Amino acid sequence: MKIGFLDSGLGGLTILKEAIRKFPNEYMCIADIKNSPYGLKDKKTVNQIVEQNVEYLVENDCRLIVIACNTATSVSIEYLRNKYQNRVIFIGTEPAVKPAVIYHKDKQVIVMATTLTLKEEKLEKLIDSLHAQDKMILMPMDALVGYAEKEEKINYLLAEQYIQAKLKEMDWKKIGSIVLGCTHFPIFKKEFEQYIPSHIEVIDSAEGVTNNMIRHALELGINEKDKNSIKIITTKEDKHFRDKALKILDIPEENVTFSKN
Repeated sequence: MKIGFLDSGLGGLTILKEAIRKFPNEYMCIADIKNSPYGLKDKKTVNQIVEQNVEYLVENDCRLIVIACNTATSVSIEYLRNKYQNRVIFIGTEPAVKPAVIYHKDKQVIVMATTLTLKEEKLEKLIDSLHAQDKMILMPMDALVGYAEKEEKINYLLAEQYIQAKLKEMDWKKIGSIVLGCTHFPIFKKEFEQYIPSHIEVIDSAEGVTNNMIRHALELGINEKDKNSIKIITTKEDKHFRDKALKILDIPEENVTFSKN
């Protein structure tokens, strides 16, 4: 059995990086760059795209699949769990709002995500369950996905300028943390940290998702391997994707194979 990963592009690799560091194994990752970004599409379209990609992973013997995309998790995770009940375990990715609220009880939390994630009922229910409605500042940051995906190289400069513009009016005395609620956003973690005070914690979901993945893998009998074997499948040709992916994963090129579906 392989461990599957799905994202609309490079973002899921921020979680895959944590997974291969903690739990060497055989991984198959779909980077759906043909349909990126998911966050500006309607729910019906996202569901159709996600279902098609998941079916490919299932056909290739993935019985544990990480939906390494906040938007896809928000829109599709319950449908997938019902459709593949007792056949596939799905690990979702959602904004790490709970630890942010717990650790910064008297402060506000900025939740940055795609437009669709911020509108979804799943996030609203999570915030309601924490009785944290008055503490949340919801901030769409869709452009960051494009700065990662759409150019020859990851555009750190434009991302930095965009982050600075979005945060320039913030009253930092009231803020405790920033939640990066899209798996693309940690690509620009250094750019975030340049423009926020040192007492503000920047939180993403990679560690929590990975720990959850490992727990389910062991329950399925998928044990840690001696080394990683990683296959990344893209859904269209992109001659620049390979270099960007290797930069994010920060591993030797010989440990990764790339192909197009």
